[in-house]
Amino acid sequence: MIGKHLPACPARGTLARPPGRCICLAKPEHTHSTPSAPALPGIPAVPSFRRVQWREGVPRWVQIADELERRIHTGRYPSGSRVPSVLQLMDEFGVASATAQKALSGLRDRGLTRTEPGIGSTVR
Repeated sequence: MIGKHLPACPARGTLARPPGRCICLAKPEHTHSTPSAPALPGIPAVPSFRRVQWREGVPRWVQIADELERRIHTGRYPSGSRVPSVLQLMDEFGVASATAQKALSGLRDRGLTRTEPGIGSTVR
């Protein structure tokens, strides 16, 4: 988690991962009670990741693409509107850039979106 601004573990003085799991090797079972990291002076707080109930045996990129497809069909993303960028999906779902990119590619393969360089992905 290098580069992330995370709170120190009170037990060991090491950094804690959101939503509160401690990464100190001495006590791997140690957890924190706070759901997100508090802000340090001059540094924004670590965002709380959306609580996702990942389905067992289904790739995360498929689950993200399914969620975005649901949002398209319910009108949250109407025709012509932009869908979230890779960075926005990374923030919302707490996934790697490759996972977010694959989810967007999945929507494009389903014929729901089109991607234009410099503009991003829009709903068809």
